[in-house]
Amino acid sequence: MRDLTISQLADILGVEIEETPDSVKEIKRIVIDSRKVEPGDAFIALKGPNYDGHDFIGAAVKKGAAVVVSEKHFEADATMIIVGDSHEAMRKIAKAFLDQVKPLVVGVTGSAGKTTTKEMIYCALNEKYNVHKNHGNLNNDIGLPLTLFELEKEHEIVVLEMGMNSKGEIRLLASIAQPDIAVITNIGESHIGRLGSKENIFSAKMEICETMDETGVLIVNGDDCFLKSLKIKDTAYSKIFAGACKADGNDVCAKDIVLWGKGSRFTIVHEGCEYKCSLNVQGGHNVINALLAFAAALKAGVNPEAAVRGIEKYHGDDVRGAIIEIGEMTLVNDTYNANPSSMSAAIETLSMMAGRKIAVLGDMLELGVYSKEMHMEIGKKAAESGIDILMVTGSYAEEYKRGAEMNGIGRIDVQVFESNDRLAKALTELMSAGDSILFKGSHSTKMDEVYKEILKNA
Repeated sequence: MRDLTISQLADILGVEIEETPDSVKEIKRIVIDSRKVEPGDAFIALKGPNYDGHDFIGAAVKKGAAVVVSEKHFEADATMIIVGDSHEAMRKIAKAFLDQVKPLVVGVTGSAGKTTTKEMIYCALNEKYNVHKNHGNLNNDIGLPLTLFELEKEHEIVVLEMGMNSKGEIRLLASIAQPDIAVITNIGESHIGRLGSKENIFSAKMEICETMDETGVLIVNGDDCFLKSLKIKDTAYSKIFAGACKADGNDVCAKDIVLWGKGSRFTIVHEGCEYKCSLNVQGGHNVINALLAFAAALKAGVNPEAAVRGIEKYHGDDVRGAIIEIGEMTLVNDTYNANPSSMSAAIETLSMMAGRKIAVLGDMLELGVYSKEMHMEIGKKAAESGIDILMVTGSYAEEYKRGAEMNGIGRIDVQVFESNDRLAKALTELMSAGDSILFKGSHSTKMDEVYKEILKNA
């Protein structure tokens, strides 16, 4: 959004400032990182767990910040707007941007697949509209406002991924964005260590609907055991269910599904019509994500053929299931993050690939008291899925091993390593032409470093 003056910014925040020639100057951008300030920008000083933006006000002003939003007064050659809570100020400004542009808002949440589904929705909507979206996974109480700060008058739709770590966080994001269309991908075990149960996770994800009235639409994975319960619940907003099984009463479904290591093809069925679709990303879970995107696009006014055409243009990214072939081997880089649902899906995908199948896994974090049980379940899943070699490291490596061996098949070779470096060295010596190798773990386990080391040696 442009044409915002310093004086108007103060009005948005309910703060009176002295009227000066500077107060009618337009603000170039709104930023929170003093290192990125350019002349004419507004700088918001945010206090975080590891830093305090107020310590960098001087640096921001020196780089040309015209106005500073701060909880503390600072003598500087810039207009100071003093607020009680800089985070709340940031949310107010973001809401004002949204209210001025007035795009249709599509909100996306879920335990897994949020970013992929958001990107598919963006691709489908982009066939007809001027669409804005979160970059990457800027999906929290800082990232979502930053996304809205980038809105321009030309944007007709904004697609917003909404993440959470605890109850109430989706509610906060929904209060800013107030989605017209809400999409929930699934209810899994991500953050179960903090929320205590899948029932609590379900409740937290449903916060995305709390601002919706009878004009709103909720689109969910109709095959998910929690989300399908909404089929018998009365709500003010309408609901659309997407899934693979028509018998379950899904409104949008897939049939004739063919999966292979690098993608899939299937037929979308909606209101008696059929549309053939091919994906450039692997896994049955991505078929569901595509159905959700298709439903969202149709509800926003895109015709079915254009929606499919857009979805087919999605190619994934470098750290969420990206596949490369190198040295006659196939490597799957899925190192961005991991939870039991996404780990299970990744193993299923690996099981369909050619050659010797090697799963290289790090820990899944934030599972709390369920950690041991769920790592054992994934080990068991690997054995049942026909994975040839399971190479694991981390605090729960032994649980992966125990789960794989309790299966009783005796076919899988489980190797436990004390560090990523030792795992990478062993894998370098072990791998050979024809292998398919999956790399996955929670972000902080740094499985991406193992992947990069293998790339160097492949």
